[in-house]
Amino acid sequence: MVKKTTTIDQLFNAYSQLKGVDASLLRFFSMGYPLRGDQTIGGINMHDGGLIYVAQATVVTPGHGPALPPRPFRGSFAARPL
Repeated sequence: MVKKTTTIDQLFNAYSQLKGVDASLLRFFSMGYPLRGDQTIGGINMHDGGLIYVAQATVVTPGHGPALPPRPFRGSFAARPL
């Protein structure tokens, strides 16, 4: 369960630690819109059963081949009111 006052940044960090991935390499979306770390669950109007989608960002190093499309992670956070 996630409180409505929980910041998206807190979810970013919890998810990245759970998956063992640097949070700066992840992108989070809800209803097709990118989420910012300073937003809250209540601020994005997320309701019971709402999903946050996670995708790994594409990192391109100049001179090391073409960029690959982002690979989505399996997983989501469901927000439930307390």
